[in-house]
Amino acid sequence: MKKRIFKVFAMLGAMLLSAAFVGCSDGETIDEQEPQVMHTISIGSAENGKISASASQAAAGTDITITLTPDAYYKAISASVTGDFGTITPKKITNGTFSFTMPSQNVVVSAEFDLAKIFYATAETIYQTSQKIKKLNEDCTVIITGDIESYSLSSFGDYGFNESDVKITLDLSGVTNLKSISLSYCSHIVNIVLPNSMTSIKKEAFYENTNLESVTIPLSVTSIGDGAFFGCTGLTSLTIPASVTSIGRYAFGGCTGLTSLTIPASVTSIGDGAFGGIENIVISNGAAEIYEGEFYGCDSLKSVTIPASVTTIGDYAFNGCSSLTNVTIPDSVASIGNSAFYGCSSLTSVTIPGSVTSIGELEGFQNGPFRKCTSLTSVIIEEGVETIGDYAFSGCSSLTSVTIPDSVTTIGYYAFMGCDNLESISIPSGLDVSSYYLPSGCEIIRR
Repeated sequence: MKKRIFKVFAMLGAMLLSAAFVGCSDGETIDEQEPQVMHTISIGSAENGKISASASQAAAGTDITITLTPDAYYKAISASVTGDFGTITPKKITNGTFSFTMPSQNVVVSAEFDLAKIFYATAETIYQTSQKIKKLNEDCTVIITGDIESYSLSSFGDYGFNESDVKITLDLSGVTNLKSISLSYCSHIVNIVLPNSMTSIKKEAFYENTNLESVTIPLSVTSIGDGAFFGCTGLTSLTIPASVTSIGRYAFGGCTGLTSLTIPASVTSIGDGAFGGIENIVISNGAAEIYEGEFYGCDSLKSVTIPASVTTIGDYAFNGCSSLTNVTIPDSVASIGNSAFYGCSSLTSVTIPGSVTSIGELEGFQNGPFRKCTSLTSVIIEEGVETIGDYAFSGCSSLTSVTIPDSVTTIGYYAFMGCDNLESISIPSGLDVSSYYLPSGCEIIRR
């Protein structure tokens, strides 16, 4: 009886297993899915504006967003999607943004831009003009002339357009008396031309204007205040004129769309974190010094071009620039300050020219110029350098070997402390160096 019951259960189990694998040939995975076929989204040519799409490739059925960015004085009219199937008209989401569902083939996205409607205003008609634009709800250009007060421009602030997606180009080049401006949180202003009457861009003038794309700064401007463009994530290009002498703290902080910026030689004062969020910096030829803390904490900075006119790199100049991967120090540089490159954890190589007589200071405590550059694998110290200061390369844990030139007469305390992978250091025979300056196990090779 027990054998019969066992046999019945065995037969039932076999039947269930057989049903589970019906339609599965040998070696097949039961739930294996077909790979998605990706189709290409190409951007067609466009005059008077730019086109971007939320993806360059997508599977059929994927929702794609198109963004149209008109040039100054222009507006986006329409977008179209074409392929072998014909033409799709995308759905408008807001002024300048459209969406469509990806078909099962490659597509090309095109757009049409046209001159924006132009409004002319004076001090007496600014408010009425803003109300007309709000009612029209259409991208436009506003040209203002004559004498105006800064507060009158508040008519274009978000509170007045809170239910509108209109984009405004504001041309103030014909304004004759405006000395300062305050347009923070004016997200509808996408382009602005500042007047020649303006001598400074005040503190937080364009703070958090996330849709601001371009600003024309006249040669009359000599200073850019603290946080002037902070959080202007839509800003993609900007020219700082050669008249500017000072740039305030966090002036361009968080301008993540501004991937490159040139600092003119006229600038003599730069506040902490002025360029946080910018990836590439070019310092114009003629600049004599990189000032103390000039790029402090700019953790998005990947590369910097230092001209041959620079003689001094100040204390903390690039401190905490954790994304900086390469830097070329010209042979015009005579001094590198304390903690100048401290914590540049992505920096992989550096050449210190012979024009630099001292790398940091003796009795500089723990302020070594290249301290904790943890990715630094190559250090070339050229003939002419005389002193390697205290903690100069401490914590550079990726260094494996260093050659000290004959010109060096002094190596400071703990100059290579924490360089745990440093296997050897080559030094001139006459240099007095004690092993406690070096990590344990490091071989001293005397030449």
